[in-house]
Amino acid sequence: MNIYIVFLVTLLLCIIAYGGFQLNRIQKKYTLEKTNREITDLILMNNPLPWCAFDIQFNNFTCSFSFKLLLGMQNQQDVTIQDLYKILSAHPLSSLYQAIQDSINFGSLFCIKSTLKHSAKDIIISGQKLTTVQKNFTHKKCTSNELIFITIEDATEKNKKRQKEEVTYAQAVKENRIISNITNNIPMALWHRNSQGRIDYCNETYASALECSQAKIKTENLELFSKNDINLHALSEQALANRQASTSRQHAVIQGSRRFIEIGIHPISETFSTIGYALDISETDELSSKLSSTTSAYHEIFNTISIPIAVFDEHKNLHYYNTAYTKLFNFKDSFLDQNITFADILDDLRSRKKIPEHANFKEYKKKRAELFNNVIKPIEEFIDLPNEDTLRVRIAPYPLGGLIFVYENITDQLNLERGVNTLLAVQKETINHLYEALIVIEKNGKIQFLNNAMEKLFKVSNAKTLVNTPFKSWTSLFKDFFLDEKQHINWIEYLSTLFINRHPVNERLFLLNDLVVNWFYTPLPDGSHMLGFLNVSEEWNHERQLKAHSFNLEKKNILKQNYINQVTHELQKPLDNIIGFSNSLNQQLFGKLNEKQLNFCQLIETNIENVKFLIDDVLCLIGLDQYSLTITPQPFILQNMLDSLKDMIEPIFQENGIDFTITNKVPSTKVTGSEKHLKQALFALIKDLTVYTPASATIEIAIISHKTEQKAIVQISAPSHKQLTNNTQTLGNTIARRILDAHHTKLQQESTTKIQTLSFDIPLYH
Repeated sequence: MNIYIVFLVTLLLCIIAYGGFQLNRIQKKYTLEKTNREITDLILMNNPLPWCAFDIQFNNFTCSFSFKLLLGMQNQQDVTIQDLYKILSAHPLSSLYQAIQDSINFGSLFCIKSTLKHSAKDIIISGQKLTTVQKNFTHKKCTSNELIFITIEDATEKNKKRQKEEVTYAQAVKENRIISNITNNIPMALWHRNSQGRIDYCNETYASALECSQAKIKTENLELFSKNDINLHALSEQALANRQASTSRQHAVIQGSRRFIEIGIHPISETFSTIGYALDISETDELSSKLSSTTSAYHEIFNTISIPIAVFDEHKNLHYYNTAYTKLFNFKDSFLDQNITFADILDDLRSRKKIPEHANFKEYKKKRAELFNNVIKPIEEFIDLPNEDTLRVRIAPYPLGGLIFVYENITDQLNLERGVNTLLAVQKETINHLYEALIVIEKNGKIQFLNNAMEKLFKVSNAKTLVNTPFKSWTSLFKDFFLDEKQHINWIEYLSTLFINRHPVNERLFLLNDLVVNWFYTPLPDGSHMLGFLNVSEEWNHERQLKAHSFNLEKKNILKQNYINQVTHELQKPLDNIIGFSNSLNQQLFGKLNEKQLNFCQLIETNIENVKFLIDDVLCLIGLDQYSLTITPQPFILQNMLDSLKDMIEPIFQENGIDFTITNKVPSTKVTGSEKHLKQALFALIKDLTVYTPASATIEIAIISHKTEQKAIVQISAPSHKQLTNNTQTLGNTIARRILDAHHTKLQQESTTKIQTLSFDIPLYH
């Protein structure tokens, strides 16, 4: 019994000891599990990414607050997997739903990109299947639990940053491509030499000069020039040593031709490398030489012209001046050749009082110096000099930098303009006081000027308001003066045609109320037009009266001429009968006559000839009125005409007691003309002279031949008389002039105190 009790006690103690041992072990395990769970919860709660987890078996769902906040469910207490599907639109066909199912079935990881509709945020959903193992400490069995763990990353900023980086990268690639295209297409060789002195970059121009590829140049470190021509490596080391860029121009042989090259080396101190360029400036050098020679030629030309010119460079130094500039301001060449500045010029001009005085000369100099910074296009200035001359100064940018000053003395021009303005004012006043009405119209048809007579003639009020009125407006002023509207329209159209063709006209208009206007159109040299109007109503009425009176006189004159023609014709018949009867008596056809009877017969013939000449004179007078005297030139011997004339004039001279002589130095010479009319002209002249010649005086008639000019000259000399002058118009003189005009010759008169001479030419027959 005791043994049994001891056994039981011992067994109980063993059980208690074992139970305590197991309890202690379970307690340690529980503590470890709790600690691990707390650590896991702490890790999950401090996970920077929003997360969620749900049990596959029991469909329990848990998530972090940041998860709710990201999905906009921060106010929702219980969240389920269905809520996640709803927010993310994870229907059975969506990629998220399919990924979760694949993870449940196959345990695969998934990562999906999506966008939240409510916040437009870009998110990355990552998830995987996790398995948790729990041990049953009483039964020593392990139970497993499967869950899906999902994290959501807000990738909005990351995507923006990535997109920005992609844009930046694309821009950099584009710029790099552009820079590469630029460097490969510029007409100069470019290269980069690294710190080891090797060429690690060159452009296509560099490669083209060496006729090889860029890769070969970098591999073999090929230099652009031979060291005998230009040592580029030494120039690079020199630039690095001096730490400053260097530029030089040298001659080199490229592809067999000698060229002038500009070489520039720019050191990069940070990488101990250099950038170099080589530019072929052979053409530029030639152009520079041509420019220099052209500039010199222009300077020589400028020295020969009378326009003062001065050029200042960008540093305000006097670059060039011509001789006219020196003369304008009386400069000394020694002063201008000292490389003086613009300010020095102003100081010198002020000291010699060649420019106007200024109250603040320093401020004036400052403003003049600002011209070099402000003048971008040509400007003009006017300067009144102390000697009362006026200069116009044109200031313009000089193509090579600086300013060019061109001076022009316009004193005479201004004086001329003042005189012209005064003259125009005088002309305007004169035109305003003319009797003629004048209008000056511009090229565009607008009135430029009209005088006071225009106002009076066409009754225009406020004429000044018509200035600058268009063509249709001012032409309508004449509408009320025309006979009808058609006449007005035709005149306006005619006026428009004149303005276009610019042909001057002078015509007459017949207007209402017996108004008659002479008007003219004259194109002016400046392209404008001038119209003039003159009221000739009274003159027109007088002209009509004179025409009527002239018509009546003409009718009377015709009657008179017809009567004279009839009378002379009637006289001619009995004269012809008397001449025939006288000839019969002279020939003694009816019997012999004594000497006294023969003298009577000769006297009858002479008087008949005189009567015939009188009749011819009357007919010639009629011809003077009718302008119808015509002749038929025939060759005749001049001496025969003189003999016949002598017989006619001898009784007249004897009756007046006057002597006469006829001298013919060319008796057998033939002349061309109307013998009858020339004898009539001589007879008329001699008969006039006998009236004014005193008794016992002598009238000389001489014939002189002028063979060089193929003419005979008839001269009649008589004593001078105060009533016979060059302006005296006697009947014989008038008849002679008319006959000589028909022979295309002129009657010449020369008078002295004692003798007067009448002469005319007769062409010789040949």
